[in-house]
Amino acid sequence: MSRFFGPVRQLAHVVRDIDAALPFWIETMRIGPFFTFEAPPDESTIFRSKPCRAHTRFALPWTWDGKECDILSRCTDELGTVQPTRAQVAKFWNEPLTPQFNVKGADNTIQVWKIKADGSVHNANFL
Repeated sequence: MSRFFGPVRQLAHVVRDIDAALPFWIETMRIGPFFTFEAPPDESTIFRSKPCRAHTRFALPWTWDGKECDILSRCTDELGTVQPTRAQVAKFWNEPLTPQFNVKGADNTIQVWKIKADGSVHNANFL
């Protein structure tokens, strides 16, 4: 909860070229500073029950204080469908939510990104 603006609301823009988009947001919209985080492809992402090499990069207009934290990325599509949490999916399938829980089919759950004190970024759903 922000003491100035009330409850935190989610707003995200998906762009094809983040390097081209950031100058617009900084120079024209005067938003920033931006910190970009890149999670290199690894085998921790599961798609259709098999590991895949997913590449994720995002930027936030946020001043990071260097402490470990979690960021959640959640999307709402044009029909208003909101990504579920892993707990909601486990409940739907009537399975316990454990670290070993795998979503059946495509994993469209909210992704949790752990930013460690050293600046490294990891998908926390699989830590």
